[in-house]
Amino acid sequence: MSADDKPTILVDAGELRLPRFSGAVRVQRATLRTGHFSLLGSAAYVAIDRYELGSFARLVADPDAFRERCRRLAKHDFRVIVVEAARGAVMPAAIEGCGVPVLFGRTPTGAARIIEKLLTLVWRQQRQRAGIDHAPPFITGGPRPHVVVYDLPDGEEPPVPLGAA
Repeated sequence: MSADDKPTILVDAGELRLPRFSGAVRVQRATLRTGHFSLLGSAAYVAIDRYELGSFARLVADPDAFRERCRRLAKHDFRVIVVEAARGAVMPAAIEGCGVPVLFGRTPTGAARIIEKLLTLVWRQQRQRAGIDHAPPFITGGPRPHVVVYDLPDGEEPPVPLGAA
């Protein structure tokens, strides 16, 4: 497998807990301006934040800090917040209007799967647009959602929010 056959996920140098990604991706530490995860060569366009429930609850409890975080993420064409908790752990009203899709992965493993799957889909779409990969497109255009909430049991594949790319 050549270096171009699988995506390289960038993990912010400040991330203390490195997710357990599969062997289908490469992982590289980087200093990211926004987000905890991105793709090699796409950090200006792709940003994913990951939070444990306690960290996310503290962020949401400070409306100014939460709006600022969402504002920074919203500058990216593809942006998502992934929370390591079940959907019911956070009140939907607390995250409405943030302009960034929020996905719930229940466990650290579930969150890692969501991050890996989404970044792999974005990487594949970028390759398709560049004429490198001729597989059918995975992400379609459409209106950007304000909040998209998914609660994924371990082992289920995450859907890609419309307009997320």
